[in-house]
Amino acid sequence: LDFQQYIVCHKAKYLSILKSKGYNIPSGVVIDFEEFKNIIKEQKLNLETIDKIEITDEIVDNILASLPQGKEYAIRSSANIEDCRNISLAGRFATFLNVVADKECMKDKIKECFLSLYSEDNLQFYRKNKIDINRIEMNVIVQEMIESNVSGILFTVNPTNGKDTQIVVEFSKGAGEVVTGKAIPERIVYDWVEEKYIEEPKINLLGENSVKKIINISLNLQQEIGF
Repeated sequence: LDFQQYIVCHKAKYLSILKSKGYNIPSGVVIDFEEFKNIIKEQKLNLETIDKIEITDEIVDNILASLPQGKEYAIRSSANIEDCRNISLAGRFATFLNVVADKECMKDKIKECFLSLYSEDNLQFYRKNKIDINRIEMNVIVQEMIESNVSGILFTVNPTNGKDTQIVVEFSKGAGEVVTGKAIPERIVYDWVEEKYIEEPKINLLGENSVKKIINISLNLQQEIGF
């Protein structure tokens, strides 16, 4: 695989870009891969002993000092090989929702999130797809948790047929059950050129006004980001 195609595919990078453009992105901080490399070096670890990595108090103290207090947080993976042109690793890395602002709890979840990069299943996947593990990086995002009534996923290109005029939205009640596969989502397919729905759910949990707003945001995003 050509790493130039996915070296910039950091979730953290694009969240930062969207926030800088004024989109409604929850507050968050990023633990850079360089920080993990420093910890690995200081704790004298290697690939065989990496599961013994310990996240420092200093890191968690800095995170809590930078984020809104009295909140719960989402701890999210941001690997440089996610959502790329020629390979998809969606769902392979750990994400934790509703993490309380407890130092030991946060250290454990950050560690688990980072170590998901080196799970046995993923290591086999890298070997099978000839991915050089030495060129894979994992940042970890710690972000203010949103208490959402409905959550889901939006594609600006229909992933089932490749049509770039069709926006697909899949959503369910709660805070991420669509992503984890725990819920069967409602599904909307909207053709923005023909200005009509190709597919609509029996019960629209979002409501028509919210769907139109989300579709307009996605079209603006597509223009601003360029793809």
